[in-house]
Amino acid sequence: YFQKNIQLQFVKMKLILLSALMCFISTPTFAAITLHCKFDDYIYEGNYKCEVEKLSITTRNEIVSDVSGTHIPRRTNSNVIILSINEQTAHYLPENLAQFFPNLMYLTINKSGLKEITKNDLRGFTKLRNIVVRGNDVESLPGDLFEYNLQLANIDFPTNKIKNIGRDIFKALTSLESANFLRNECITLAAKNSVPTIFRSERA
Repeated sequence: YFQKNIQLQFVKMKLILLSALMCFISTPTFAAITLHCKFDDYIYEGNYKCEVEKLSITTRNEIVSDVSGTHIPRRTNSNVIILSINEQTAHYLPENLAQFFPNLMYLTINKSGLKEITKNDLRGFTKLRNIVVRGNDVESLPGDLFEYNLQLANIDFPTNKIKNIGRDIFKALTSLESANFLRNECITLAAKNSVPTIFRSERA
């Protein structure tokens, strides 16, 4: 009986250790980063902008824990309506951006090596009106990409490597005015009739 009890306890211990190991493996680890901004009014007062600087993201699960930069007097992160990531290294978008910029209306990612964008990257940007992803390495856009961005009016993804756009990607976007996919790979546009104005893909 004593030996049997020892064996049972040993089996239980192995199961506990295995369970802990599986939990450790399946739980993503997040790396906290500080987002460095150059704050300014774009063209005229009211278009408050964060121009991102010194950004280097090459893996998923980077999370913004703080935003640095000198604000114009009487302005805060909540006043930012334009976020521009221009010629940085951003293979993926960091988590938690919307917590710092809840009123964002314009998002630009230009020549920064972006490989992938998902609905979770855009979660929280409920006021987003324009998104520009130009000159990156995006290959596919999932059909639910804009699930949380129902006020979008203009979508621009020129000069990427897009081969596929998910079905009904534009279906819920009742304010959409234009979608631009010029100079991409050959796109299979399952949703090509879902938007009033589409500029079809053209190879560079």
